[in-house]
Amino acid sequence: MKIRLFFVALSLFHTVSAQENEKIRLQVRVISSLDGSEIPNAAVKVAYALTENTIPLKTEKRSRFYEVVKGSDLKISAEASQYYTEEKQFETEQLYDQDILEVKLTPKPTELLTAPFFVVVRELASGERLEGRIEVTRPSGMTDYIASGTSYQPTEEGEYNFVFQKEGFGSYSQKQQTRPASEVALLPVTFEIRTITFSEHEYVLIDAHTKQPVMKTQMFILDENKRPVETLYNNSKGSYLTYRINPGKSYTAEVRADGYEPLTVALANTERSITLELTPADLARVALTVRDGYTHEQLNGLQIQIHTPGGNALALTEQAGEVTALLNPRNTYRVQVAAEGYDAYNEELSAKGEQLEILLRRATYPLALVIGNELSEDQKMQATATVTQANGIAVPAAFDPEKKSFLLESDPDEVLQISITVPGFRPYLASNNRKQLAQFQLNVQLEPVKISEAEITQAVIETPTLPAQKEPDPVQVMEARKGNRYALKGVNFEQSQTTMLPGSESKLREVLQFMKDNPQVQIEVIGHTDKTGDERQNVRLSEFRARAVANWLFNQGIDAARITTSGKGSSEPVATNDSEERKAQNRRIEVMVVNGDE
Repeated sequence: MKIRLFFVALSLFHTVSAQENEKIRLQVRVISSLDGSEIPNAAVKVAYALTENTIPLKTEKRSRFYEVVKGSDLKISAEASQYYTEEKQFETEQLYDQDILEVKLTPKPTELLTAPFFVVVRELASGERLEGRIEVTRPSGMTDYIASGTSYQPTEEGEYNFVFQKEGFGSYSQKQQTRPASEVALLPVTFEIRTITFSEHEYVLIDAHTKQPVMKTQMFILDENKRPVETLYNNSKGSYLTYRINPGKSYTAEVRADGYEPLTVALANTERSITLELTPADLARVALTVRDGYTHEQLNGLQIQIHTPGGNALALTEQAGEVTALLNPRNTYRVQVAAEGYDAYNEELSAKGEQLEILLRRATYPLALVIGNELSEDQKMQATATVTQANGIAVPAAFDPEKKSFLLESDPDEVLQISITVPGFRPYLASNNRKQLAQFQLNVQLEPVKISEAEITQAVIETPTLPAQKEPDPVQVMEARKGNRYALKGVNFEQSQTTMLPGSESKLREVLQFMKDNPQVQIEVIGHTDKTGDERQNVRLSEFRARAVANWLFNQGIDAARITTSGKGSSEPVATNDSEERKAQNRRIEVMVVNGDE
């Protein structure tokens, strides 16, 4: 008895001394001796071997451990249902902080009279058994792990799921139902697998509309179990590469990109390069209207092609005479239109609304110079006309006796200089600007020679928009003094045209005589309009009317170097524009002496 007390006291001494030494934290794991799997919910007791003092389990953050004095001996006991209780001693002298101590429990014989599974994995071509770990999921959802070529005793009745995975072979699974041991001695679970040679593929994402690559996308390739396959993104091409495709399995691609509909598609993986098309989310149906750029009449019987930026022709829909196409407002398209008699149209356009209007132009448009006077047959036979565009190109004009008209074709963008000669009438000189509005007929009223100058001066000119003018100022008031400015009352034009009305030449002859009497004088012919309409058109109209007056003087022998022209539009009114009478005062031609007597 005294000897025993001595050893107890000695151990207490050593224990107290050891407690003054280093302390370490140890974890305890309880595993099955059958397959090495961890046994959950096992009861564990840790105590010092000499004193049998229990050591409490501590928790710090997510770690559970026992804090012990290094160098002391431990006694650990563990127990769990369906396992034999186990007690084991450990020396801590050679252990370190955070070490794990394992206690193996031996399973008790199962009370279920079920046959064990025998699981084996074989290579299909050679028939040889492959080493590997098989995951077993019980009916309750608990998971165990066993090695290939071993038996597994089920502890639950129901369906078990066996999964084998190994690098280079892929993943395989089988399900097996338990059976009573009275029916079979052993339930085989055999995996026959083959070595996988993974293939590589490139997936190119393009716009289904333009056939151009789509950048800034997100693509996921998922296998049969919805697990993602590793991919590499090629930033320069906007494509995806993968080297982990099993030819024997099926895969799905999920693609997302801003401005496009989400895409989920099964992958065939039959080619090295695979193209996937994304549908733009903002396509809109746009109606195409083609009009004559001069008359603005709608044209039919056309050949229309629309090409994407990549050069692909789009499908067009024609219904009830309307041609439509699905277009993306973010893109620019090349539109080509062909129509008989028109210049070919080939331009890049963007569709910003529901309508896309295209204007076609002919090189020339017809114009008829219709003479309003009664003409004899001889006069018709001798009538001549000279028509020249402002660019110097002569325009042939053929006289049609039946219509009393000169028929011609001209570019409406070019101002026409017209000269008509008919026996018995004074020569007709005029400028015509067809660009102001679509014009196909110009009425010409010739001045008979038999009418005296005085009668012409007294004639009252009436137009739809121009009130009758007062008597023109006598020429004697014009002086060759620099800066003097004279309004040519009586020089009038057709509405919105540059064609002078009959009687205008009477006043111009006074200016002509003034220029002949003063050969040193240089003048500026200035055109003015009222405030009606677009001011830009008014400026051009006033300029062309001034040119018509200057052209008349030039044709009468005045040197062109002595005459300049300008158009002021409605910028220099001499009256308000609140009545037709006052507007008529603003529609005028003025002559200013720019080089004469000081």
